[in-house]
Amino acid sequence: VFANSISQGSSASFKVQLRKMYLREGNDLSVMFNTKHKYHVLDITQEQLNGIEKYDIDSGTTDSYFIKSLSDEFRKVWMEITGREYSNEPISVGNDSDLLKFPTIVLQLVPHVGGVGDEVQTDDPRTVPGLAGNVDMSTPNDVLIAIPPKHYMQRNAKDNTYTSRIYLDREDALGNVLGANSMMGHDILFDLDNNRIGF
Repeated sequence: VFANSISQGSSASFKVQLRKMYLREGNDLSVMFNTKHKYHVLDITQEQLNGIEKYDIDSGTTDSYFIKSLSDEFRKVWMEITGREYSNEPISVGNDSDLLKFPTIVLQLVPHVGGVGDEVQTDDPRTVPGLAGNVDMSTPNDVLIAIPPKHYMQRNAKDNTYTSRIYLDREDALGNVLGANSMMGHDILFDLDNNRIGF
């Protein structure tokens, strides 16, 4: 499925537009919808979205960076789900399976030219993996990206702690960056000619 790229012509920078962000409960790495999952949508106003909708996708950056405008709401929902403050400090988790207690970050992106990829023809977007039909029927052809905790929590072998590599302190003017830890688990096609990014 294809997200719209708002990069300019031959630019080497690829930007996508965020429609919504969720923190999802449910110990699953997949972007696929499951009725056992609980999606907590971040309460971001349209006015805020106008300033934060652009996300650089950059495989050359290891971590992912969200701007400060998202921080308060992200931290509030994180606390509601996990019962602990969000932090980039090392924390004791237990083992890899305990990581699944942390939420999966789900990004809902504006699709290319308002629809699904050229090779996907469907009357029901709920049947297409990676589309938002089961989560948001108001814009069912939007593209979903899942960033599970096993991708954003880095294990520190020295003391068996984990550190979140999603940062919430980037200056608003610099925009957001989805680094390699956001791209893990997805096959991604940067289609420069058609201004779209396939997932």
